[in-house]
Amino acid sequence: MTTTTVKQKIMKALEEMPQDVTFSEVMEYLYFLYKVEQGHSSGG
Repeated sequence: MTTTTVKQKIMKALEEMPQDVTFSEVMEYLYFLYKVEQGHSSGG
């Protein structure tokens, strides 16, 4: 099993976004991923 790094997760998210994505949309989505990751690591 390979562990995905934070950088890999961010790069994958950016690659999947449309070309005309705004900076605000990127930051909002990255914050969402961050909060999800926090939830997974806290066991909840």
